[in-house]
Amino acid sequence: MKRASQYTLIALLFGLVLVSCMDAEGRKTLTPLQQLASETPVYPKLNQTNSNHIVKQGRAVLAFYYHSTASYDEVRGFYIKELTAKGWSIGEERAYGSDQEGMSFQKGEYVISVYHDPTPSDSGWDFAIDYSWRS
Repeated sequence: MKRASQYTLIALLFGLVLVSCMDAEGRKTLTPLQQLASETPVYPKLNQTNSNHIVKQGRAVLAFYYHSTASYDEVRGFYIKELTAKGWSIGEERAYGSDQEGMSFQKGEYVISVYHDPTPSDSGWDFAIDYSWRS
């Protein structure tokens, strides 16, 4: 199985576990984000280290954390190409602190954000991809 297919399968299984542990309202908001994550290709040089989610009234975020030797420009270019081809609009691009950077893409009520922190924390990630919804 190719690496991208493995990550898609992992994302789907992760989503099933998450959804089975929440109430109806949580499932209603997180399920579309899980579907979105499973349909979004993962840059081939990203290796997933962790994931989490937040579900609040009127807002949900599904986050995946990755480690990679790839540059932000490589990852950025990949997502610009992939997401704009699927009808996503490029949102804001900005720096966070002195060396962190990121950008977002929007389609309707949904946002995909790509973050890069070149100095990985103890958790071992230097890239994060968030799928979010806000009413």
